[in-house]
Amino acid sequence: MVQGFADAAPEASQITFILRQVPDPSPPSRVGGCRFTYLQADHPTSLRALLDAGIKTADAVVLGMNEELQSQVEADALVLASLLQVQDAVIASGRARAPHVVAKVHRFGTM
Repeated sequence: MVQGFADAAPEASQITFILRQVPDPSPPSRVGGCRFTYLQADHPTSLRALLDAGIKTADAVVLGMNEELQSQVEADALVLASLLQVQDAVIASGRARAPHVVAKVHRFGTM
């Protein structure tokens, strides 16, 4: 996964992953021209985790969900809740413009 981000991100990017559990051994801190950091948090989209990860200066936020643990409807609900948490963190950080947000949504409507 790290290689995919390194391939897609601009040269000299700083990419921070907020994870419930950082893998052991730790993933690489540099791939190509990108630097990677890993922040462990019980709630990866909490205000504290997003502020600690640098939401104030982030160019983009990529939301990745563990799809194996929930249905598509539940996964989409989690994405929407996470978007609201990102919005709250952006407002709390005092930044003028929101970062780009990328997230996978399974369904275009709700039942």
